[in-house]
Amino acid sequence: MGVFPIFNWLTRRAECGTPCQKCRVKCEIDAISKQGDIDMKECVQCLECIVINSSPSLCAIEVVATKKRQRKERLIEIVYE
Repeated sequence: MGVFPIFNWLTRRAECGTPCQKCRVKCEIDAISKQGDIDMKECVQCLECIVINSSPSLCAIEVVATKKRQRKERLIEIVYE
């Protein structure tokens, strides 16, 4: 399948796999382990995981970080009002 990986820049975050499983669940090839590691021999470079990983609205880690940042900004606004 993915014997000749074109891209070696498929990245993952430290949180990939634990606790997040979104990319693994979305991977139709099943090339992502429960720990979040990408098996480059199985990966067909569809880039779905990259789309999720780089999206502030799809990546669970980014969604949580954005919510925390927004909450902090609201608290700062309240303090300075």
